[in-house]
Amino acid sequence: MTVSLFVTGTDTEIGKTFVSAALLRGFVREGLRATAMKPIAAGATLIDGVLHNEDADQLDAAASVLLPPEIRTPFLLKEPAAPHIAAALEGVTLDMARIVDCYEAACERADAIVVEGVGGFRVPLTATEDTADLAVALGLPVVLVVGMRLGCISHALLTAEAIAAREPASFDVVTCMEMLEHVPQPAEVVKACATLVKPGGWVFFSTLNRNVKSYLLAVIGAEYIAQMLPKGTHDYARFIRPSELAAFVRDAGMHVAEIKGITYNPLTRHFALSNDSSVNGLTLCSGTIFCLKRLLITELAGFRPFAFFVRII
Repeated sequence: MTVSLFVTGTDTEIGKTFVSAALLRGFVREGLRATAMKPIAAGATLIDGVLHNEDADQLDAAASVLLPPEIRTPFLLKEPAAPHIAAALEGVTLDMARIVDCYEAACERADAIVVEGVGGFRVPLTATEDTADLAVALGLPVVLVVGMRLGCISHALLTAEAIAAREPASFDVVTCMEMLEHVPQPAEVVKACATLVKPGGWVFFSTLNRNVKSYLLAVIGAEYIAQMLPKGTHDYARFIRPSELAAFVRDAGMHVAEIKGITYNPLTRHFALSNDSSVNGLTLCSGTIFCLKRLLITELAGFRPFAFFVRII
């Protein structure tokens, strides 16, 4: 069975290609035949008589299996504009069925496929279809890339709500990592995640605990002493105690299955799960905890996960 992901973003130039290439390299390291699709690319230049798109070229560089250009990017548009505008200027009709056919052809050639969308999740493709319709037509898990810039939290929440509205109760696994402590109404984010997950599915939340130890390590230590993060990244008043998160989870109709701590070793730059959740905690709802790397690399074939990926631009 082919492992496939649909990578979308809150906006254009947000880091979708960066994350897509990282996923491809991860699949390759696991020994999978990994390939990429950029079904619609707007903005192409002629090099040695051949049209090239920078994003598509970066995806090819990270893949171990190269698809023919007409399968990897069935719609390569010259104009660097919104896809429906660029297509109209070139007299091209963006045909969803053709993209699905190309995806099925790619499945015959690879074990893992990363499909990168175009622009944001609701970018128009035709008069009646948008990128969200493409994700639904392909039936793929959605990875949402959020760029750390002014307005990003609102953009992330709006996009997550759009995905939840389009595909409610569709995902086996939902992850919301290091986000709750940055939003004004974390309980609403928890409810959105509950809307996304299938009955009996798993939801992962990670956030910072509100106590003196957490303040000293996550704020004073990480921001001011080690300078691992910009000063002011965290607002201690927004940190969330496990009991508070558990209340949000119950109010959203879920239950807490297990709580684990997350530790970080600055010397080895490795994260690990622990039984100490006094600083950074990982909360699993409605299921059993298991290795996140195993989830991403191995178990993905049978699940439909929805994940927040945040890239600092």
